[in-house]
Amino acid sequence: MLDQLPGSEVSGGVLTSAPPQDVGRQEDARKGGRTTGPNGQLEAIGGLASGIAQEFSHVLAVIQSQMDMVQDQASGLPAVTSLLSQVMTSARHAAHLSRKLVALAPSECSRPGAMDLTGVVDEEAELLRETLGEQMSLKVKHESAMPLVWADPSLVSRAMVNVAVHARAAMPEGGILQITTRKVEIRAGNKLAHTFSRAKPGDYVMLTIEDTNPVLAPWMSGYGSGEEDRLTWVRETIESCGGALNATLIPGSIRLYQMLFPIFAVQPAAKAAPATILVVDDDEMIRLVIGQVLGTSGHQVFTAGSADEGWRQWRQHRGSIKLVITDINMPGGADGVALGQVLQEEDPSVPVIYTSGYRAASQFAHLKNGINYLAKPFGMLDLLKVVERNLASVS
Repeated sequence: MLDQLPGSEVSGGVLTSAPPQDVGRQEDARKGGRTTGPNGQLEAIGGLASGIAQEFSHVLAVIQSQMDMVQDQASGLPAVTSLLSQVMTSARHAAHLSRKLVALAPSECSRPGAMDLTGVVDEEAELLRETLGEQMSLKVKHESAMPLVWADPSLVSRAMVNVAVHARAAMPEGGILQITTRKVEIRAGNKLAHTFSRAKPGDYVMLTIEDTNPVLAPWMSGYGSGEEDRLTWVRETIESCGGALNATLIPGSIRLYQMLFPIFAVQPAAKAAPATILVVDDDEMIRLVIGQVLGTSGHQVFTAGSADEGWRQWRQHRGSIKLVITDINMPGGADGVALGQVLQEEDPSVPVIYTSGYRAASQFAHLKNGINYLAKPFGMLDLLKVVERNLASVS
C-alpha cells in the first residue's frame, strides 16, 4: 500500500516523496559532505562527470534507438545502410565514452551480469589505441564463437587500463601488449586447475593480458598487502562472480595476467505476445523513442513524465499494464525505484525495468544489468531483448 512506502505520502491520489539525490550527493552525504584533498578532488570531478554523462546518455539513447529503426527500414538500400552503419559506429563509441565518464564517479561497486567479453575488450582496445601512443602496439585476438560470460564490464575495463598504462610507462621505447580471449576448462588434475587453485571445475572464458615489460610495475609491488591494493580488489571482484585471477610476474622477462570468467548459460525465452507497457521518463524524447521502438513489436504504450504521473496512469490502466519501464532519477516527487516498489506491492506479477544514465546498478542491490536494468544509452535491440525476457517470464 502507498502509506507503507518509506518517505512517501499520498496527497490527492498523487505519490510524493523527497527528491532523489544524485550519485555524487549520495556519496558526499555518506562522507559527511567532505571532499578534501586529492581524493576529494577526484570524487568531485567524478560526480561532475557523472552528471554530464547523464544528460549525454539521454541524447545518445535517442540517437541509437532512432538509428536502429532507420537501419531496419533501409535494409534494401546498401549505400544508405553503409552510411548509417558509420554513424551508428560513432554513436556506440560516444556511448562507450559516456560510460567512462560515469565510471569516474567514486565508490563504484561491482554489479556483474551476462556480458559479451569480446565486445567489451574490443571497445576498450579501440580506446586504448588512441591513448597509448604510436610507440605501443596493441594486439587483440579472440577465439571464434565466444559465449557470454558472467562478469562486471567495469572490472574488465579497469584491469585493461591499469595494465596498459603501466606497460606504457615501463616501456618508453615502445613495446607490444597482447590481449587474447579463449574458452578453457577447469577439471581436476589439469594444468589450469593447478594455476587457478581457487576456481571450481567447469567451463570458463580466459582473458589474458600480456606484455614484455622487464620492470616490476609499482602497483604490483604491494600485491596482497591489504584491502586497498588494486590487484587484490580485481581478484576479489572476479572471485565474487565465480571467476579467478592469476598474475605472473617475472622481472626482466614477462608480465602476465590471466582472468577466468564463468560462462553464462543462455536460456532461450519464448516469444512474448504483444502487451501493454507503461513507460515513465522525464525526458520527452526518450519517451517518444521508447514508444516507437516498442510499437514496432506490436506493444501498446502508455507514457508518463514523472513518477506521480506514472502512478496515475497505473491506477487508470492497471488491469491491462503487463510491464513497466521507468527511469530512476526524475525531478520532484518520488523516484523511479519508489514507484516500482509501490507498483509491485500492488501487483507482484508485473515486472519493472529500470533505466538510468548514472551508476544505478551499483546503488541498488536488486538491479541486475540486462535483467531488470538498462544503463543509458541503450539501443533498440538491447531494449527489446530485456522487454521480451521479462514478458516471457510472466506469460
